[in-house]
Amino acid sequence: MIFSRRMRRLIKTKCMFAVFLIFLFLFQSCSQKQEIKPINISLEKDLEIGIEEGDENYMFAGVIDVEVDSKGNIFVLDWKNRTVKKFDNKGKFICDIGKKGQGPGEYSAILVDSCLDRSDRFYVVELMKVHIFDECGKFVHSFVPDLFPRDLMIDKEDKIILVGLKKEKIFHVYSQEGKYLDSFGEPFSIPEKLRRFYPSGKTTEPWDVHLSEDGKIFAVNPFKYEIDVYQDKNLVEKISRNSPFYRHPKIIKNEKGKEDCLYTYIKILESNNHIFVWYGTEIKKYTLAQTRYFDIYGKKDHIFFGTIPIEEQGRPSTIRQNWMFFNIYSDESDFPKVTRYKIVYNESKKQENNDF
Repeated sequence: MIFSRRMRRLIKTKCMFAVFLIFLFLFQSCSQKQEIKPINISLEKDLEIGIEEGDENYMFAGVIDVEVDSKGNIFVLDWKNRTVKKFDNKGKFICDIGKKGQGPGEYSAILVDSCLDRSDRFYVVELMKVHIFDECGKFVHSFVPDLFPRDLMIDKEDKIILVGLKKEKIFHVYSQEGKYLDSFGEPFSIPEKLRRFYPSGKTTEPWDVHLSEDGKIFAVNPFKYEIDVYQDKNLVEKISRNSPFYRHPKIIKNEKGKEDCLYTYIKILESNNHIFVWYGTEIKKYTLAQTRYFDIYGKKDHIFFGTIPIEEQGRPSTIRQNWMFFNIYSDESDFPKVTRYKIVYNESKKQENNDF
């Protein structure tokens, strides 16, 4: 059969287009397979702090945050007991930071969050007050902001950034003396079907925040797998992913027969050249299921590397160098405690990817 020049050109064009479609299909298939393929990182437990009975210095009622200073000392925030306990690197009790009460350096309301700055000064937020302690745990001063903060961060200039919804902004900057300086950051819109659980308005603050070493602020959307990234007070990026393991908010009936909304909790951490996004899969009553996941991204460009399924109890609080700290609630264990794990990177994976 003889084909004209025009016909041969048409057949060649169609063949090239078919090859392109096949290549595109294979590329997408490989990308999808790579996206959910676990990368080779593991956690090795080496320390546990907390007992059910005995020495009260090692007993907790409700651990909500764990911080670690430059010397490896561990600070445990117990919101139920309104105490902060300081332990050394091996888990030996050192002292209490502040105490329950009404005086200077004392906690009169529920403890919300804590933070350390570059000089190891320690900050504690209770319901509507910020306390500052020096590197030795001595009380410096406190101030009352004009909002109810749910998180705090300290930037490289030692300015205090409180997180909470005020005048349709979510980040609020204060001086060390407690003077209000500025606000920025857009709140998250509440889906229509969930607004009955938010009588205060149509927007809300982030589910979790993280201030990275390079000054970027990560803010987690409470209603979907999406993370807003701020730099120099400007929104510069949104990180999102269609994870097969993420569960969107779900309306259920609680034990009293009333409607309640349950969420997948997301926590952001940072280690070396990586951003860790931790989240649970499904929610049983008020506790996340046993299987949880770490999605790992590159720190600079936020390229997705892979997913790690983990079985460790509790929620991660912080990472210090290659050590990850978890706080464990009483509904996941016989008693609240803190655990420390070493992050182990597989050597063969390091050779395949320079970022590891």
